[in-house]
Amino acid sequence: MRVLFLDCFAGISGDMFLSSLLDAGLDRNDLLKHLKLIDINDYEFTISSVNSHSITGTRVKINVSDVQPHRHLKDIEKLIGQSTLPHFIKEKSMVCFRYLAEAEAKVHGLTVDKIHFHEVGAVDSILDIVGAATALYLLKPQKVYCGTLPLGGGYIKCQHGTIPVPAPATVELVKGMPVKMGPVNNELVTPTGAAIVKTFVDEFNLPPMHVDQVGYGFGSRELEIPNALRVLLGTVKERPSLKEQEINILECNIDDMSPEITPYLQERLLKEGALDVYIQNVG
Repeated sequence: MRVLFLDCFAGISGDMFLSSLLDAGLDRNDLLKHLKLIDINDYEFTISSVNSHSITGTRVKINVSDVQPHRHLKDIEKLIGQSTLPHFIKEKSMVCFRYLAEAEAKVHGLTVDKIHFHEVGAVDSILDIVGAATALYLLKPQKVYCGTLPLGGGYIKCQHGTIPVPAPATVELVKGMPVKMGPVNNELVTPTGAAIVKTFVDEFNLPPMHVDQVGYGFGSRELEIPNALRVLLGTVKERPSLKEQEINILECNIDDMSPEITPYLQERLLKEGALDVYIQNVG
């Protein structure tokens, strides 16, 4: 089974997600071809190779030439819905934006329809989210796994003033996910990054994996640690369900064995793949 693992040792943002998948082999021409299907102009999409903390990776930057309007959820849904993007990309992008709108509405005490997206509705965030859906559409992992999310700490300034890290909208989005504070005092998981995780991640525990490709996607800030998202693309062997397995039962009599060895024997047998171990004393 082809899988994608998000190793969020320095958190995740929309641009870091896109950058990491480009670094792992996503075809940039295919990505840009899909992004051009959205009716947005006056932006420049640049992809560059960077080296930070002696690690080489990819960084995506989106430069917007004109001031963009604040957008409501319905405006963004209309923008995406009227495009000729494949259904998967449209559907997942809209789900991601709805998660963001619901989180912002909860934080500000408003209804979803009255939320102005501000930074989230800007061109770079629309391209980040549609780009994330496009990347997964093109790479086609059958399952997406993610590690524990480090949220950072401290405070940041935004259009609403000075707010704590993680941002209130991020906290709403990461409900039910494994998280931790740190490792630096900065915003590591952005609302867009959290929404991408909420939309696309299937599980937070990674089974044994055969790694084929690795990618590092760097964010724009310089931190005390590498400000990058690491992704692993590879395969996980699917274990058949118990209904599909042929189960063998092995029985034996053991004589002259010290009973103190029994727990060790059970542990080893289970570790080697036994579904169950049952021992009974015989008088």
